[in-house]
Amino acid sequence: ILVLEGRNRELMAKLKQEMNLAAQNLEFERAAQLRDRIGDLEKTMEKQIISSSHSRDLDVFGLYTQENAICLSVLRVKNGLVSSHHSYYLPEVLGHGPTIMAEALERFYDQESRPPAEILCSVAPDTQELLQEWLTDKRGAIVRLRRPQRGDGLKLLKMAEKNAAQGFREKSGGQE
Repeated sequence: ILVLEGRNRELMAKLKQEMNLAAQNLEFERAAQLRDRIGDLEKTMEKQIISSSHSRDLDVFGLYTQENAICLSVLRVKNGLVSSHHSYYLPEVLGHGPTIMAEALERFYDQESRPPAEILCSVAPDTQELLQEWLTDKRGAIVRLRRPQRGDGLKLLKMAEKNAAQGFREKSGGQE
């Protein structure tokens, strides 16, 4: 359950403590099983990207466009770790990047119960101030939309953009 809640670090500490206790009690088979579980968890955690030195929740929207088709990639970050990824492909869209991003945010959070405090966007939505107000009301606390220029936020944004481009290639049959 801790893994599903994004509390991998807590689980890792608990497993290491159990392994050390088993070894002290000369329960070597149990200690070996726990060591293997720790190794499996480490492999899983290696696949997750640490977004910052402090734990925080945020969503990252990367947009890839070509002619009238788009792919939007959404990374969900929970407790500082990328916890999920979704791509949405639309073969025929009218509008340009800022309009598309604004509509994507509206549709995405219209179905979500509570947006995170921070949302990173590869393209600034054309109705950013209105969206921030709406999302703040929906959350019950301040929500910031931003496009980072450096640091961990920029790395996450680049990852979302790369995922969007890859999703585009996969969904469009490789037509670029």
